[in-house]
Order: sequence, then structure tokens, then C-alpha cells
Amino acid sequence: MHCIPAIVSEHDYDLFVILQDDNIARIKTYDPAEILTASFPQSHQARKIRNVVIMYATEKEVAKVIAMCEAGDLNNALKYLSRGWVFRPECGDNNDPYRHACELEGKDHA
Repeated sequence: MHCIPAIVSEHDYDLFVILQDDNIARIKTYDPAEILTASFPQSHQARKIRNVVIMYATEKEVAKVIAMCEAGDLNNALKYLSRGWVFRPECGDNNDPYRHACELEGKDHA
């Protein structure tokens, strides 16, 4: 798993999480993925995460993205990773406010 914390404002950053086949295989065995934000650069420590975007990439694609980031081409790296992004409401995509999972199940949660 690779993470790209991208500063979007003076107070916020977006977190792009790149999963690969081995990460997905571990998650399927109920071995959760963990992101330790304390290990991010100091420039991110006083900022809040605005959005988390979870993506998939092959090993070859990750190598290309790393090379782009190292060359200072973060915007194109993120465009490359999200090249298949489509809004699909029929698949559950929506812009509704998030609700607690227990609310979705009809359970009360404090």
C-alpha cells in the first residue's frame, strides 16, 4: 500500500491510498489496512485530512506514479491513478452526507 498525502489548502490535505493485489488479498482475510498519519511529513501534521481517496494500481503502475511524484509531477500522477473515475449512482455512488454504519443497519448508536 502506498499513500500520497496532497496538501490542498493551508489547513487541509487529501489522502490518496493506493492498494495493490497483495493489500486486497490481506484485507479479504480480515487483516485490516492501517495508515499511520503520524509518519507523514511534518508539513502535514498541523493539517486535517479533508478527503480519503482509495485507488488500485498494479506494481508497474505504482512504479510509474512514484517516478512522476519524484519528478514533481503530483497532479499528473493523481490524474493517472484516477483515470477511470466515473460517478455511478447505480453502483451506490452518491453525494449524500455520510451516516454512521449502525444507522444504516437501523440500530441506535451514541
